[in-house]
Order: sequence, then C-alpha cells, then structure tokens
Amino acid sequence: MVTRIRRIFAAAMTLSLASLILGCNRGPALPANLPPLTACTLQIQYKQTPVTEATVTLIPAHGDWVGVARTDATGKAVVQTQGRYDGVPAGDYSITVTKYEPVTDLPPDPATPEEDAASTLSASHQSKRKSLVPEKYTKPETTDLKLTITDLPVEQTLQLSE
Repeated sequence: MVTRIRRIFAAAMTLSLASLILGCNRGPALPANLPPLTACTLQIQYKQTPVTEATVTLIPAHGDWVGVARTDATGKAVVQTQGRYDGVPAGDYSITVTKYEPVTDLPPDPATPEEDAASTLSASHQSKRKSLVPEKYTKPETTDLKLTITDLPVEQTLQLSE
C-alpha cells in the first residue's frame, strides 16, 4: 500500500514538474483582444554610436497597445507589446528613446532633525537628471521618430540627431 502511494505521488510530482516546465516555455498567455503581433527589432544610434541601456517606447497613433524595449550593448532593442508579448500590432507609431545619466550615490541618512531638514531642502533644489540623448526624443510630443508596422517583420536602424 505504501509503495502504491509513493508511485502515485511520484507520478503526480513528475506531471506537475513537466507542466511547469512546458508552461514556462510558452510565455505569458495573450489577451483575447490583442491583435496579431509583428516582430520588431530596432537599432538605436546617436552620433554613429549604439545607444546602450536606453528605453525605447512605440506609442500607437490609434489603439492602446504600447511597444516597449530596452537596448542592449549593441544598441539593439527587441520590442514587446506592453513589455510582455513579443512583437507589436500593425499600425503607425511615434517612438521615444530615453536614457539618463545614472543616479549619484545618495547622502547618508541624517543623524539629527536639522540635517534631515537641510538634506530635504537641498534635494528639492537639485536639477533633474541629465538626458544622454537629445531631449526631443524623450517625449511623444516632440519626437520625430515615426514607424509604420505592417504584417512584415521590422529590422531598422534609427539614427538620433541633435
């Protein structure tokens, strides 16, 4: 009887593990209202140099499905809808590219209420982080990067200018 229970338990564990492994390889389930997606890979360059560790966002002219990617060490970005689903729906997009200088080390925690007040006051007067790409590319209202996606895969290099 104990041997039979062990076999059933082992079989159940094996099936659970197989389901977990196979389920993880499929990626997230697609929403029912998500249109067909087209593969989109963009190469981002500024002054003929790859822009690394930048966020690339495709904002649709019509619709709600936003494409998002992060550039790698070569400036390449593989776009995902909502940052989860490989590819983007067909349509017209404005593209923003954002990359900011890293946040500097934070000052140590204040030891007294006076130090706390002084650090709060100085923090409120600090300027925002500096953009490492031309500012016009950081906002949908000012970017001149546009892209039309069809049902054909996209591989394109985008050159940022001053």
